[in-house]
Amino acid sequence: MKYTKLGRRGPKVSTIGFGAWAIGGMNWGKTDDEVSKNALRKAIENGVTFIDTADVYGFGHSENLVREVIEEMGEKNNIVVATKAGNDFYNTSSDDDLGYGPIKQNANYDYIIYAAEQSLKRLNIEAIDILQLHSPEKKNYKKMIHGKHLKHSKGMVKSNMLAGVSNHFRKPINLFYSMTIMI
Repeated sequence: MKYTKLGRRGPKVSTIGFGAWAIGGMNWGKTDDEVSKNALRKAIENGVTFIDTADVYGFGHSENLVREVIEEMGEKNNIVVATKAGNDFYNTSSDDDLGYGPIKQNANYDYIIYAAEQSLKRLNIEAIDILQLHSPEKKNYKKMIHGKHLKHSKGMVKSNMLAGVSNHFRKPINLFYSMTIMI
């Protein structure tokens, strides 16, 4: 396995990561938790040190499985977990279901704090390695950048890679990056 530093100030991670959306058990057909956990175990045994998940994957189930495997293998200090918030499934109704379960975009500061707290509990950690705003609309970039306060005032995120976005093309990511270099 090869390893690299994530960004200029981030942690050292494997160049191959484990994407944990499918193990959440929603939107992918029937899944088996033991098969999912075995896949994650095998990835870690083969040197994977970077796991990407999100609170919305299986409405928390993916984060729970990630925690179970990391704790079982005694790898809590050797794995970097990136999670996401911003797809609110806590405060929705069936009217919000557009085919992925009832979710809606929510980049409100209080909501991001709440979602991060729930992820901390599910992952059984004191601070999140990397927190990303999940599929944000461009208008919400500044809200996440101001989320730097999560790190400084709440101690919820430990990496210098606090601010991030997922599921975007190069142009929006470049815009986001240009906004973050000012902080």
